[in-house]
Amino acid sequence: MKIFRKLILCCFVLAMYCSNTVAAGITCYVENNHLLVSGDLGDEYAYRMIALQLNGPFLSETKFPDAVENTDSEFKKLEHTEFVTLYLDENGKFRHSFYPGAGNCFYAVAAFCQGFEKPWSSTVLNVPDDLETEVLALINDAQSAEDIKAIYDNSNYHNALTYNYSFLKNITKEENLNLFYRALYQSKQQEPITNLEKSYIDIMVPISVVMNINEMSGQQTEEARLIAEQNMDLETAPLYNFYNDMANSQKQNVFKRLLGVNHSDVEEFLVSFDTAIFLQRLENEVFKNNLTALLNDNASNYNINLNGYSANTEAVNNAIYSKYFKTAQELSDAIAAAVAGATSNTGGGASGGSSGGSSFNGGFLPAIDNRNLPTPILSEIFDDLESVLWAKDAIEALYKLGVISGRGEKVFDPGANVKREEFLKMILIAANKPMDGDAVAFTDVDKEAWY
Repeated sequence: MKIFRKLILCCFVLAMYCSNTVAAGITCYVENNHLLVSGDLGDEYAYRMIALQLNGPFLSETKFPDAVENTDSEFKKLEHTEFVTLYLDENGKFRHSFYPGAGNCFYAVAAFCQGFEKPWSSTVLNVPDDLETEVLALINDAQSAEDIKAIYDNSNYHNALTYNYSFLKNITKEENLNLFYRALYQSKQQEPITNLEKSYIDIMVPISVVMNINEMSGQQTEEARLIAEQNMDLETAPLYNFYNDMANSQKQNVFKRLLGVNHSDVEEFLVSFDTAIFLQRLENEVFKNNLTALLNDNASNYNINLNGYSANTEAVNNAIYSKYFKTAQELSDAIAAAVAGATSNTGGGASGGSSGGSSFNGGFLPAIDNRNLPTPILSEIFDDLESVLWAKDAIEALYKLGVISGRGEKVFDPGANVKREEFLKMILIAANKPMDGDAVAFTDVDKEAWY
């Protein structure tokens, strides 16, 4: 029997070096204290022999060791080793159940089959059914977030509570772990927890995103953006539509403002997210004059101090135009500094002498002769080009060519963002390309829409 097992091992080892096929379609999971290993390898593996090995138990997560230690031993000698061979069916499928005995411990499972490039392996935690029931009862009986923390710190429960939930493994800061315990405690106060996995998915995923972003550095803006977009309901932010229309680089700048801030809950994070959208929108604004309306309309929403702004609008707009502000407080400080500077430059309202120019509130302005300057002619096509008269001729020329049509009756809306469907239409018309081409497979494009 021993010689037979060695021969099988030799075949498996040779197969590993002679094949380029990667093991796929194998899964291992726990059910009623059994470790169930199953696979669907496809027809090409029909009737082949497959060998399964179980090693353990381990007190901590341990990867499967090398299949062959040396020529004198068939397998690594571990506390528990179980080896079985079986044949795949006509469809290349198999199923086997191990019963390891010891619960709340880790086991390493491996599979060897001719055609595998390397052994398939997995580490699983065998949790007794009654352990999760016991843990759920303790969590639901907890009288505080500190009680929840004590349950998670208990070595008897820690693996069962954290192993299958990878987001907890990324949390290292004590304040973020405490945030998690508080959120779980608040959740069970609202409704008893009957299933840990469902609780984590439905309730804990958003708070886990906040915890992870709390720990990210300024170099992880794209990672922060992706996990938030995929796992949080960001659409609830009042300015989300503006965010949705931003380029990725601008979205990263939004999340750059959120890194390094220790948000205490999901609601606080979403408030910061919305504020960051506004600050990025302010930074993106192409026309300096439009900053006035943006500030006046939104200052109260984001606690931005506009004291002295109305009397020094131009000076403030010059100071903040195209500038990056991480927080609303930084923007408020910049506005206050610009107001103070403008007031200082005008002598605080005191009169002053003049020399070589005309004076206004004690400041000096150059003498300008406006008599010979041409009077700008407003557009007869659009009524809202006063702020962009420098572009009037180009806008009207494109309108006459049919490249642009505006956004309504005599409305051009020069400060608006151009959407990608509008941009594509302008390109095709300008290039005189037909617009009756083949259909495309985009799932978010309605074939009945104008574009």
